[in-house]
Amino acid sequence: MKALRYWGSEGVVLEDVEMPELLPGGVLLKVESCGVSDLDIKVFSGAETDGEGMIPGTHFAGTVTAVSEGCSCYKAGDRLAVSRMWACGSCHACEMGDQRFCMDMPGELKGLPGGMAEYVSLSKDFLKHGWIVKIPDNVSCHEAAVADVASAVYKCQEQYGIGPGKRLLIIGSGPAGCMHTQIAKLRGADLIIQTDCFAGRLEMARPFRADCLVDSEKEDLSEIVTKETRGKGIDIAVITSPDARVMEQVLPVMAHKGRIILFSRFEYQEALVDLAAVQHKEIQICGTEGYEKRHLTAVLDLASRRKLTLKWLVTKEAGLKEIDKALEEIKSKKQLKVVIHP
Repeated sequence: MKALRYWGSEGVVLEDVEMPELLPGGVLLKVESCGVSDLDIKVFSGAETDGEGMIPGTHFAGTVTAVSEGCSCYKAGDRLAVSRMWACGSCHACEMGDQRFCMDMPGELKGLPGGMAEYVSLSKDFLKHGWIVKIPDNVSCHEAAVADVASAVYKCQEQYGIGPGKRLLIIGSGPAGCMHTQIAKLRGADLIIQTDCFAGRLEMARPFRADCLVDSEKEDLSEIVTKETRGKGIDIAVITSPDARVMEQVLPVMAHKGRIILFSRFEYQEALVDLAAVQHKEIQICGTEGYEKRHLTAVLDLASRRKLTLKWLVTKEAGLKEIDKALEEIKSKKQLKVVIHP
């Protein structure tokens, strides 16, 4: 079968590899779609990797083609959304209700292959501990393959109570920013202002229907927020930009007792933060990280009921041979999410 593999100085190479073995108690999954995540981009650049020979692809979807006799939870023909994440269900973190910090990972899961291959073998342990959700009939595999970003957004907004009565500012119009807009709309936020410094990204964000889109390179954010909120300011600002310097724009537009949520990891981490303004306005600066299996389940359920549209995120579909071009377009901000079809 065909698969992409990471080989250090050679980068990621398309190869012919052996079909994975159907393991006792496991299933064989034919991969239909694999989303290109931020972690995958780091793997392709060599910034982060599980080791040489690894197959990238952190979130993917496909169809079960073979089932071991010891597996009773799935059958051939089932369509599954798979995240390379796990939770043992019994460690302290899991008992405290936060599976994201589960540390009791079975050793077999450490070498779990990614979804940028034609087939993936899912072991008995991964079927038990991994984050696997059956895809509803009316949700496509390429929609399910990008449900990871929506799941993280869903978790964040649930965590911080985004909903009616809230005026939102979303910094960034990438995949996370766009999903924050759509899910905040679904949760009934009063006002959503979304910004970006790339005009092309703002155009791709239009289908998600923010109340106001702001080109931060050309427009005065403070003036627009004052006008749109009638001088009341922003209740919750969600930063999905990798540049911490946006904090300098955000603090002045916050309402008293407002909350700033750091959603994305900062690549540029230096910023001047007016601590006097934080204290005077009683601003909360909060963080959020990842999601749990139940959030993935909830997002796919919303998509199946047409409450949430995941297909708007997919702005390019490509084969394994086209990965280099796809990565180039992601880095140049020409795409929101790219889905690879092995």
